[in-house]
Amino acid sequence: MSAVIMEPTLDEDLEVPPHLQSARAVLRRGLHESPELRKGLGLTVVISLGVTASTLITPVLVQQIFDHGFDGGFRPTYVYTLCAAALALVVMAYLASRLAARRLVKASEQALMALRVRTFEHIHQLSIAEQTEEKRGVFVARVTADVDTLSQFTEWGGIAWIISIALAFGGLALMIVYSWQLALAVVLLVIPLLWVVSSLQGRLTQALGLSDADDGADVTLPPFSLEPPTTQPEVVASTRIGITRAVERRWRYSVAGSTFVSRPRPRA
Repeated sequence: MSAVIMEPTLDEDLEVPPHLQSARAVLRRGLHESPELRKGLGLTVVISLGVTASTLITPVLVQQIFDHGFDGGFRPTYVYTLCAAALALVVMAYLASRLAARRLVKASEQALMALRVRTFEHIHQLSIAEQTEEKRGVFVARVTADVDTLSQFTEWGGIAWIISIALAFGGLALMIVYSWQLALAVVLLVIPLLWVVSSLQGRLTQALGLSDADDGADVTLPPFSLEPPTTQPEVVASTRIGITRAVERRWRYSVAGSTFVSRPRPRA
């Protein structure tokens, strides 16, 4: 079986405006069109950064307890003080994360409710000609699906972006404070890993014939389909890679001449 992408029909061929083709542009436009999301956004960011700081500081306190709490014997005052501080940070991080998530969920639901109202008002105001060309049910289905996607992102994805980015940079800063050599080694390892991951994603999308226009599309609906290949491809066997035993066995199979395998093999 092979993946085949059919030509999109006229009804589904919706052109994305150039100024909305990037995720940053969509987020900026969404915040501009939804004042409910902007309300209290700064407080949510501050709370999320506080959660991140607590997550990073707690392991440091535990490390300090083991490093200095038993020097020359047990130091109960030092150990109990840091343990109490770590416990307080954990509790505060838990309460703050719940507060931030609650505020974001409430704000996103209010914003999306207003967006639904405005969108359906626009649909009802469309002319008879537009209603005849594309049925109202299609408009409603698209709006419902898009609003559900926006809801999932604003309720969970938005807060995850803030915390994940802050954790990454905060963790790097802590490593630099403790050992700049370790921080340099981690950076040198992560950079090529990011390149490899992006390269693999690019090869996969090229092999499937996908482009940026297919981002977010439902693969169970047209223009996607699974159909038997029209011609039988030539399959070649070669030795496997990334192993140290039985390397001579030709148990690696790929399409002859394909440039989308991790290491292209010559024709058998």
